[in-house]
Amino acid sequence: MWRRALPSGLIALAIGTPASAQIQELAPGDYRCSAAAGQYSNQEIPPLEVGKPMTARFRFIAERPDPKWPGNAAVQFVTPKDRMTVMVGTSENDSDHLYVDLLDGKTGYSEMIARYHVTNLWIEVSFTLTKRGIVRVESGQVNELNLRTKPPVKTELHCQSGEFEIQVVRPQG
Repeated sequence: MWRRALPSGLIALAIGTPASAQIQELAPGDYRCSAAAGQYSNQEIPPLEVGKPMTARFRFIAERPDPKWPGNAAVQFVTPKDRMTVMVGTSENDSDHLYVDLLDGKTGYSEMIARYHVTNLWIEVSFTLTKRGIVRVESGQVNELNLRTKPPVKTELHCQSGEFEIQVVRPQG
């Protein structure tokens, strides 16, 4: 694993502007999000539960280019002090790839755990939450996000500057 500063533009996740953006739930766990260039939308979903895995599948439909805010979709964990984010998206420095990055809202640094050629196929990201507030994240590689708080935490979907489909899958039982 290597730590790097965010590719220029991915930090926009936290500071874009909401306006002509929306996330629609098409069926339970199936979402389509659409955001104009430079716009974003968030939607709360049921929280990630301790010891119960969740998989989010992201499909990139279209980017709506903006010089400051590249297209991305994400799962965000909203703690009392931060937003910890797992995002799938492009970078203004590399339009040929989709990145899966972990973003620590407190430090502003991200950790890339996967890079895929731009595709319209599903990109899967798996999550498991521990009782200590650590989220194990897997997509190509495995890493952890320390939420720095005990569960539960609010869980949201996020999208900006593009169109994505997102499926949130949780095991039955």
